[in-house]
Order: sequence, then structure tokens, then C-alpha cells
Amino acid sequence: MNFNFSNTSSATDKEFSQELDYKLGFDINSVEEELCQLDLDNNKNYKMGNSRTWVGLHPQIFQTPYPEIDNFFKRLSKYSIQNVVDLGAAYGRVGIVMQNYFPNAKFTGFEFISKRCDEGNRIFQALGIKNSTLVSQDILSEDFNLPKADLYFIYDFSDQNDQKVILDQLSQKMNHQSFFMVVRGKSMRSLIQYKYPEFYCGNNPFHSDNWSIYSSWCDVN
Repeated sequence: MNFNFSNTSSATDKEFSQELDYKLGFDINSVEEELCQLDLDNNKNYKMGNSRTWVGLHPQIFQTPYPEIDNFFKRLSKYSIQNVVDLGAAYGRVGIVMQNYFPNAKFTGFEFISKRCDEGNRIFQALGIKNSTLVSQDILSEDFNLPKADLYFIYDFSDQNDQKVILDQLSQKMNHQSFFMVVRGKSMRSLIQYKYPEFYCGNNPFHSDNWSIYSSWCDVN
């Protein structure tokens, strides 16, 4: 696999990412059209049970652009990362970009909608990526066990009450597990700032415009 995930063109990051999806072989539009036809929960608030599905939105809205993923992996490339977990993975972009920086690491992406998992896993197979997989899972369910990882990626996947469910679990890991946490979205960053000082008081985080890196064991610079 030989793809450049840095955007050096005049296109926006979302436009660049849409074109790269096409080059990688994704058929995201067909999947999303099928999901709309299923009329999940009448598309009201794009929710199914306790989890937001974002069905009905343009896929470039609810997916993190490739250049952003490339940038945070580049910043973390000097560290030893062997296991990456994406909480709300959509089509698995993180598992693809990871190959350029940590080709021997394991990627597990949890995504609520199985059809997105199927499409992402199809692309992993087509690209010969054997260490990345997407799993259909409600990460807010009581029986979900947050696996151990060196890096957790979390998008603004739902409202803050739902986000607290995951942040509470990560907070419990702070004192006995070494990990990085990449958080994308203003809602998540605000929630951490006001409710979870343990994520930034002990070790200095790094903030970009759209995402932040927190660490349980070192300053991020």
C-alpha cells in the first residue's frame, strides 16, 4: 500500500478525503444510501438505541479527514504503539493511515452499524491489511469491555452524557495503564477540560485546531 495522506493540494481536507476514499476503493455512498432507505429510527436525531448513527448526514461530515489522522500519527510516530482502538470508527480510516506509521500494530475499530464495518473490512482485505479489523458494537452497552490499547481514538460520537461513559472507563485506566488518547471535536475537548482534569493535570497534552492528544504517562510535544 502506497498512499500519501497529507493534503498538499488546493482542495479542502474533506474534498481530498472523498477523492482518496474513491482511490482506495470505497463505495461509501452506496452504503449510506442503503442505510437511509432502511430508515433507521425514522432518521430522527440519527439515533438507534443509545448510540448516534449519523445516518442521513454526508459521510465526509462524520468521518475524520485523512490529513488529520496522518498528522496525529506523525506526532506520535516516535513512540512505541502496538495496539490502536477506535471508538466510533465508521469505515476505518484510522486503521488504514496507521499502516504508514505503525505497520505492525493491531487496529480494532468499533462501529455501531454493521454495514459500515463490512465495507471497511472489505477494503482492508482488498488492500492486503491483515492487522486491522472493524467490529460492530454498541460501545455504550453495559456489557462492552473497553480493551487495553496504547492509543485510543475518540470522535464526538454522541452527546456528552454518552461521551462520559467512555471517558469514565478511560479515567479508571489512568493510574495503571500507559496510553495515549486522541480526541477529536470541540464537545469532547470541552468535556475533558471541565470534568476530567486527570487527563491533563499530570501530563501536558497537545492541542491542534480539531483534535487533542492526551497521555496517561508522558508530556505530549
